[in-house]
Amino acid sequence: MASREPRLGGSELVDLRDAVVAALRVAFPVGVKTIEKHRGEWTAASVKSYSRRAPALIVIAHGTTEAQTMGTSNVRTSLSLSVAVMASINDGDADDPCLLMVRALLGLISENTWGLECVSAPESIRAQNLYTGKADGPGINLWAVTWEQPIDLPAMTPEEFALLGDYLTTTTDHEPASAGEDEPAQTNEFEMNP
Repeated sequence: MASREPRLGGSELVDLRDAVVAALRVAFPVGVKTIEKHRGEWTAASVKSYSRRAPALIVIAHGTTEAQTMGTSNVRTSLSLSVAVMASINDGDADDPCLLMVRALLGLISENTWGLECVSAPESIRAQNLYTGKADGPGINLWAVTWEQPIDLPAMTPEEFALLGDYLTTTTDHEPASAGEDEPAQTNEFEMNP
């Protein structure tokens, strides 16, 4: 997990994604093993990794729509979000666990602003079955619930821009793809400056 202090202003996109994760943890307190954020690229290895921790709800921020300037350099855009829904396939239930979680998510997402004043009700909420024969190896079913969340981004202050340099150096703990459950997380420090 990344550790950063002090909190950078202008973090509304991060706050929105994290608020969705927090709301899912409250809404699904029992039975869902994994509820977390993901940087967004699914590979066969990541599906296999998550299949060991299913059922899982994985929140992904994909990008924004065209940003529009509103007033004095405030920006209005929509953040494209999704929740990947993963469940193990057991004999006889096919995709029932995924469909039950998808149904709950559709109700939770509708009209939800996640407790953030800068966010408006979601638009274009959809669910799609992502199952393919290629994903059948780990015995997993995969769905995605996607939506666009309108958000207002206030102009950043000079002080917030000054903090940005510190924010571009971070420390992360991560589990390598080859790590087993008993192996410790590795720690890396890197700079995002060119």
